[in-house]
Amino acid sequence: MRKKRLIFLLCMAAIGIGAVWYGFMPVHYAKTFFFVPLSHHNALFDDLYRLHIQSRALLVRTFTAADKKGRIYVLGVKDKKARLIIIDPNGKIEKESFVYLKDRRIPRYCDAIAVSPSGDRIWVLCRHPDYMDQRIVVYGKRMRCISEWRLKRELDFLWVSGEDTVYGTNVEWEIFCFKIGQEQPKEFCAPFPLWFPFFKEGKFWYIDLLEGKFGEKWIAIITWTPKEGKQIFSRFRGNRLLTQSIYWIDEKGNFYGYNDGSITLEDLLPSWLKEGFFRRILLSLGLSDRLIKKPQKTVLIFSPKGEILEAIPLSHVIRPKRGEKLEYGELVKVDDKGIYWEVEKVNEPKEYRIVRIVKKRRWQVWLEALRSWFSPVHPREKVTY
Repeated sequence: MRKKRLIFLLCMAAIGIGAVWYGFMPVHYAKTFFFVPLSHHNALFDDLYRLHIQSRALLVRTFTAADKKGRIYVLGVKDKKARLIIIDPNGKIEKESFVYLKDRRIPRYCDAIAVSPSGDRIWVLCRHPDYMDQRIVVYGKRMRCISEWRLKRELDFLWVSGEDTVYGTNVEWEIFCFKIGQEQPKEFCAPFPLWFPFFKEGKFWYIDLLEGKFGEKWIAIITWTPKEGKQIFSRFRGNRLLTQSIYWIDEKGNFYGYNDGSITLEDLLPSWLKEGFFRRILLSLGLSDRLIKKPQKTVLIFSPKGEILEAIPLSHVIRPKRGEKLEYGELVKVDDKGIYWEVEKVNEPKEYRIVRIVKKRRWQVWLEALRSWFSPVHPREKVTY
């Protein structure tokens, strides 16, 4: 009898320890940060741009940008006219305005938006009145148009540098530097494919494969500026790119990219194991290149040393509620509060959302869900995990 009681107590203790351990495990979950209806006649937007930006391998739901003060800028369409809304750090609409040219005409088509760190300069790549008539318009405070360029060659992306300069890029590996006060842009030829880079701190950042003197393969993170040229920022061993493009660099210096659905076993190892005895064992067993499948649209966060810090499958984190059909867009920004992602509900009533992905203990997620059931302050429909 005592033996059975002891076994029962041990089993209960094991279950309790397991439940506590499971509850304290960190987990990602998504919560709606901002949404705007698309089907309502009084909505700010009645349509989005939904473009494939070839030079960045992006499938955006619409165009977005962010400044250092935590604001998000979203371009959409209202009554066949380009409209901009500015969202404050709390997810509330701070300002709304139609985009207009220097002669006060309002364009219908837009191709990109970029914002200076302070938010005092807003750059919009747009077309009007002819679809082939592409222009860059820059606005100051209170959406006052302060400069405009009519482009001779087509661009499809903007990269802001400081307060008064922006770089425009296209699929032909051309880079144009526009600066307020200068009538003509400076032109450069990029020594790398322009679907690779991210722009930060006045530099283009991209990831590429290099080959050493003895045939070994390295993955390198490289920076480029017109003045300094190419510089290797860091490199780590590997023969397969973790991601084709860098989509964000956070304040800690970690990189964000997308994975195509599989990661090698060696990629999952911490950096201190990749050079040691354990790696030689994997090589001898032929397991270092063994692929581990991940869901499509998996976000990878990795350090400059190539160590994968997080692998976040979007379909597991941003889940539709019953009856919803969601289409995932692109990364909007990353800050100390989370990762912001755009999502569109494509069935009626249609809706555009920006969700914020955060990392918490599992028990905190359970508590949040419980509060959303009983408290009107935490509405149930806002939680999307």
